Amino acid sequence: MNKKALRIYVPGGPLEMHEMLSDALVKLGFDSWTEKEDRNLNQVDVIIFISDTVGLNLLERYNLIGSRRPIVILWLVDPLPPPDLSEKAAGYALSASKVNWQYLCGKGWGKVIHKYVPFARNAMRAFRSVYIHRLAREMTSRNPAYGDCPAREWNRVVRRYRIFTDYMNQGLIDYVFTTTVAKKEFIIKRGFHTEFIPFGYHSIFGQLQGRKRDIDVLFLGRLNNERRRRVIDQLFDELRANGVVLTVIDRDYYTEGRTELLNRTKIMLNLLRVPWDFGPERCLMSMSCGALVVSEKIMKPEPYQPGVHFAQAETPKLASIICQYLENDNEREKITRSAYEFVTSELQLKKSVLQLLKRCLK
Repeated sequence: MNKKALRIYVPGGPLEMHEMLSDALVKLGFDSWTEKEDRNLNQVDVIIFISDTVGLNLLERYNLIGSRRPIVILWLVDPLPPPDLSEKAAGYALSASKVNWQYLCGKGWGKVIHKYVPFARNAMRAFRSVYIHRLAREMTSRNPAYGDCPAREWNRVVRRYRIFTDYMNQGLIDYVFTTTVAKKEFIIKRGFHTEFIPFGYHSIFGQLQGRKRDIDVLFLGRLNNERRRRVIDQLFDELRANGVVLTVIDRDYYTEGRTELLNRTKIMLNLLRVPWDFGPERCLMSMSCGALVVSEKIMKPEPYQPGVHFAQAETPKLASIICQYLENDNEREKITRSAYEFVTSELQLKKSVLQLLKRCLK
């Protein structure tokens, strides 16, 4: 692998993850840059997308790159449908994802209809909701835990599924990696090859600052998920009854301010968007700042181990386990030390990146 001769472009991704990846590549000796830099894309050798498939716009990006076809790597962060998606449910999922003006009429006409035709958006939502309801009902009959997943999240995962399938069938993506086992299992069961490589730690996620931990429980994240809002409201009342303050911040939680906040936090609350998968960001930013992650039960939490790197409980028991760890500093700090050592030593982003590139560049 000739590092100096390899030019790697990393477009935008969630939070600052694309910047972390590009920085890790540069430190490993590669010529890497993000979309913030104005550089000629005609000479790019590799593109690594840290994203879901919705925002890739691969065809448009290829038009910018020109005739020289780079290696395209997709490192999936956001949830896809559950690994145990039945064939019947998969049919509902694909049908729901195609109820879209741009898909039915082409991108140009679809945008015009969506923008100028009265009630066009509402009509599509109504038709789509029929398939989403059938999908949710089918999957809940197989696993009752899925019954609490909001329609909004079902819509998101099925859209990612359809676009991912379209790109793969067109041969636009060369290699696929996933940050969780749940996504890996789903992709393999749909007939595509992928590997699980967890996203690793970078200093941008956070660092220990030795601050006094005066925040009992913190939740960082958007509350545009109706289920999250419901759980937060319930927890707020239950914890307050035990003299515990739950702090919720749903915007502007970036880099330096976030690191300071997490260094003041004893427990970081992790609420799942979907019952079958989780994002890596909250674990990495919390563990690197010494805050204990207390999560709803994660079905497939690898690479993290419950009781070793984080704590988890069924949703109705979250308040109880939070109070338990607030009352027992030694028990809480034992897990936070173990988690900190794991993410900052064993789960470094540079190691993950090298593992990924070795799979692709032989």
